[in-house]
Amino acid sequence: MDYTRRDFGKLALAGVPAAALLERSLVVSLLGAERPNSVINGVHIGTITYSYRSMPDQSAQAVLKYVVDSGISAIELMNGPAESFAGAPAPQRGRGGRRGQPQTPDEQAAQRGAADHLKNWRLSVSMDKYRALRKMYTDAGVTIYAWKCLTPSMSDEEFEYVFNVAEALGCTHTTLELTDDVAQLKRIGA
Repeated sequence: MDYTRRDFGKLALAGVPAAALLERSLVVSLLGAERPNSVINGVHIGTITYSYRSMPDQSAQAVLKYVVDSGISAIELMNGPAESFAGAPAPQRGRGGRRGQPQTPDEQAAQRGAADHLKNWRLSVSMDKYRALRKMYTDAGVTIYAWKCLTPSMSDEEFEYVFNVAEALGCTHTTLELTDDVAQLKRIGA
């Protein structure tokens, strides 16, 4: 069965990993190589690793395998797999509180403590770990064109961390969820 670039685009951009829809052998025959190459008629097709969030293993190594098995050679990398690979403290599970109920003061304090712990880690982690992550992905034929970690509430020091990681990963840009707070956007871009 032949696939047009439009067919491939629908599969790749539908938010469902192409690996779930295509056999690896079909991806290999479609793309013509064991290493992923998602350039079609000069257009690089990429995906955000959030597309693989339903997969059981969210480690950087497993996400890389999902990407390669999908035949994708360019990604926007979510912060979870990247920071976990670099040794970040495990994220706090759940936000606390009961469904529909506000957090208790203790739950709020625990959440602030976890956020402070993560911030302190971010400000001290070596960029060598991120360079090693970049090498692992590059060696597999996958380019990390963007890294998603920014949030408008980050401190200036954390913004610096985000941009340093993006550089270590070889990214051309970093992304965040859209905010309508123009002052925050100007602060990030300063």
